[in-house]
Parts: sequence; C-alpha cells; structure tokens
Amino acid sequence: MNPIRIATSEIQPYEIAHTEAVRKAAPECMVLLKNDGTLPFSGAGKLALYGSGARSTIKGGTGSGDVNVRHFVNIEEGLEHAGFTITTKAWMDAYDAICQRAKKEYYAGVRKEAEAVGVKGQAIMLFAMGRTCPEPDYELPLDGEGDTAVYVLARNSGEGTDRKPQAGDVELTKTEIRDILALNQKYERFVLVLNVGGMVNLEPVNAVGTVLLLGQLGSATGDAFADVLLGRAYPSGKLTMTWAPIEEYASTEGFGDPNDTNIKREFTSDTGTLIPLERLRITHLDMVWAIQHLRLSRRTLQRMPKR
Repeated sequence: MNPIRIATSEIQPYEIAHTEAVRKAAPECMVLLKNDGTLPFSGAGKLALYGSGARSTIKGGTGSGDVNVRHFVNIEEGLEHAGFTITTKAWMDAYDAICQRAKKEYYAGVRKEAEAVGVKGQAIMLFAMGRTCPEPDYELPLDGEGDTAVYVLARNSGEGTDRKPQAGDVELTKTEIRDILALNQKYERFVLVLNVGGMVNLEPVNAVGTVLLLGQLGSATGDAFADVLLGRAYPSGKLTMTWAPIEEYASTEGFGDPNDTNIKREFTSDTGTLIPLERLRITHLDMVWAIQHLRLSRRTLQRMPKR
C-alpha cells in the first residue's frame, strides 16, 4: 500500500514553503495593461470590491486545468489579509445569491437536455463536462464606502468546452459594462482586474485608466494580488498572445468536412472562405493588446507616484 502523504490535518512545512513560492512567483505572471497612476496604492484602507471574481475567484480552469488544494485565498480574503476593509459585503452576498439561482436553473436545463437525447446517470457528468453557467444580468446598487474600488472580472474556461464570442464569455455582459463604467466615474481610484485565462473584449470599457491582467494563479492568488496592489511586488509578466478583436481571428465554423483534405488553409472569421493565416498577421494592425506589451520593471513602478 502506498504511504499516506498527509496523515494529519496539520499544515506541513513543505505546504507552507510551496505556497510562499507560488505567492512570490505569481506577480511575475501578471500584466499591467494600463495604469493612469492609480497603482500602486500607498496603503490599505476602505475598499469597495465588486465583480464576479471578487469572492468566487478562479484559481485554475476546468477539468485538468484545476487541482484540489487545502485552502485557496480568493481576492476578498487576500485584501483583508493585507489590512483592507471591504465595504461591499452586502453586494457580494446579493451577487452570490443571484449566481446560485442562475446556476441551479442552468444545470437543471443541462440535465433535461441530456435526458432528452438518452443520456442518464453518471454519463450526464461527461455530457456536461466543461459547461459553465453564463454570467447573469442583475441590478445591484454600487454603494460601497470609500474612494477606492476594484472590479474583478472572472471568466472560466478549459477542458471540455471552447470559448465563445458572446456576452458573458469573450464579450462583456450589459451589466458588466454598465457597472464598470459607473464605478470608473464614481470612485477616485478604480482598478479593473481580469481574472481570466484568455482574452476578453474590453473595447466597451476603454475609458478605464487602470487594467491589471491577473490571470488564474493558483492557491495564493488573493495574497499575490494584494502584494501588487500595495507595491510590495511587481506585475512583470508579458502577454503570451496578442489580443486582437475576436472577429479578426480565423474561425473553425463549418470545419469538419471529411472530404476536405487541404491542410494548408485556414478559415476566415465570417463566411468560411479559406485564406492564409499569415494575412491576419500582416494586414491587421489594430491590435487591442500586443504580445510585445511593456514589461514593467521594479524601477518603473517605483517611479510611479503612489496615490
């Protein structure tokens, strides 16, 4: 019999060491896409926290893109560890209740869909693999105290399903657009944080002056985020791909004809007409975020005035 790796509920020394290593490395994976001088903060204080990833922060993707952990520090917890007072507990509680109802309805619909095609029992798990409940629309007051706000936009993806160019996935929902723009106007300091594993279309909220690509950074995500917010660590990562408007990417719509054996072609995004993929790279210069995006150094952030 294989020995039990952890035979006690006590946290092991190697777990502490590994968590500290993740926390130290995580900021090197974050990308500061925009900064109007808001970051870094000079210290902790009252903070209005909003968004789908504020409490339900995503540490990894679906399927094998995620792992089980003893404990996961979400954004809310990480900020409180750093001394922030979260003034939007009521907003997050109300948002959680809305999401729970939406998920219950969504997965009940998935079950009916599976049973309609003869899928039953444990096989429903495979039928539903990778499916995630769409981000719901809602009306909640943006009344958190303080002059500082953070909105955490979360998107889950991974094994079992493709991203889709629709609201609540690649595109923002009407609620997200409305709230992000309203918060940008309401608060003296505002940071939009992207808790995502792939691109999202931020064109509707281009007015926001500070945008941090957090990513999905594992068990120490919340603590690492607070470190960056307070200038204790530096978001020195770079994009792994260029973010261009989604409609400009080659599409696989209509792909799969068994009689089409030409492997030297790529689909366009609209009609399915086949063109060389290189043409996208050469002709489309209006990139949202280029892969060569500025890598911020320790010296760069130290020169930024703290607010």
